Amino acid sequence: MLKQLISLTFLLSFLGMSSLFAQTFSIDTDNSSIAWTGKKVAGEHSGTIGIKSGNLTQDGKDFKGTFIIDMSTIEVTDLQGEMAKNLAGHLSGEDFFDVEKHPEATFEITSATAKIGNSYDVTGILTMKGVSNTIEFPANISVDNGTLKADANLSINRTKWGIKYGSTSYFKGLGDKAIKNEFDLALVLHGSAPVSEVVAAAPTTRPAVTNELTIEEEVAEEVPPPPPAPAPKASSASSTRKGTSASSSRTPGVYNVATESIVGWRGDKIGGSHSGTIAVKSGNLKPDGTGTFVIDMSTITVTDLQGETAKQLAGHLSSADFFDAEKYPEATFEITGLYPAKGEGITHAVTGLLTIKGITNTINFPAFITMTDNSFDAKAKFKIDRTKWDVKYGSSSFFKGLGDKVIYDHIYFDLDLKGSK
Repeated sequence: MLKQLISLTFLLSFLGMSSLFAQTFSIDTDNSSIAWTGKKVAGEHSGTIGIKSGNLTQDGKDFKGTFIIDMSTIEVTDLQGEMAKNLAGHLSGEDFFDVEKHPEATFEITSATAKIGNSYDVTGILTMKGVSNTIEFPANISVDNGTLKADANLSINRTKWGIKYGSTSYFKGLGDKAIKNEFDLALVLHGSAPVSEVVAAAPTTRPAVTNELTIEEEVAEEVPPPPPAPAPKASSASSTRKGTSASSSRTPGVYNVATESIVGWRGDKIGGSHSGTIAVKSGNLKPDGTGTFVIDMSTITVTDLQGETAKQLAGHLSSADFFDAEKYPEATFEITGLYPAKGEGITHAVTGLLTIKGITNTINFPAFITMTDNSFDAKAKFKIDRTKWDVKYGSSSFFKGLGDKVIYDHIYFDLDLKGSK
């Protein structure tokens, strides 16, 4: 009991000091950058925008801050000479950002939620052309001896800020002059804190993997910490699900995926979209939160069409143009980390390795997962850039002059996985 009281006193004292040791980092505008990419039917353009000023305050694990973006510094880097100057002028004009009337944009970080290692979910308010919208995106933020480094990749829908020029959402008959609504942004920030704050501040750079405990757990902890990827806590309720498992081998304590599990997909193109399903062949979720799922790529179906048309599109998606199911009949997703997370309709953050066409990339996404002693349900929605897995057919990122035959790079997935022991 005495040990617990001492531990609790120490913990509360530490939490109380964390706000005292808050650090404010001034952004080094010379070494920070915002790179942008705008895509159109016949290609894309890219460039930079300068940061005028900014600061980021760290209080414990939380970050907040405000940045001012100098819209008059818009530059085009994929063109040269007069062509680059003309496009930069057009982007600065009333058709796009109307820089003369709105010379500055601002971004206020309202919260940065710690996830895994130095990964954070950032939420903030972006104001352009006098219009404010909330945006959310993942970022990497690290602090070392008074120096801050942060980077993030995100997309924004420009039309939400009244930038509608060339958008097929508002104008018809644009043909190959259509410009995608999404602007892709790549942020790189460098900052430093005053020496006085660096001396006072406790080290707060997060390790590669953390296991956050509640106060009650911290007080009671007398053994080495549990594995870094804890599974959701099982409730005492028993499962009523009777679905059969798609895996014939059953390991004690392991949840095996059921055949009633569904992977839904959607792909967008100029003028519309298509959707369908893919079957989960087998899979398991282990007590430590890791697991592996095998997807049967030969089962691709199209659900928004019927008859021969649906069959033909499914065949095309299975061909070498897309997923080459004959050569690569299976895709796999290996969960490498499962971590508690907060948010509307979210219980966990998932990180793992997705392998398609023999190519493996790391993906992260939020999920809603419930588990009992005998079963689990997992639901998640996320998107991937198909071109990272060499699925480039119809992508304006790789092929020019596609006109209204452009297929956007992102594929959206809707997972509904179920399993039992």
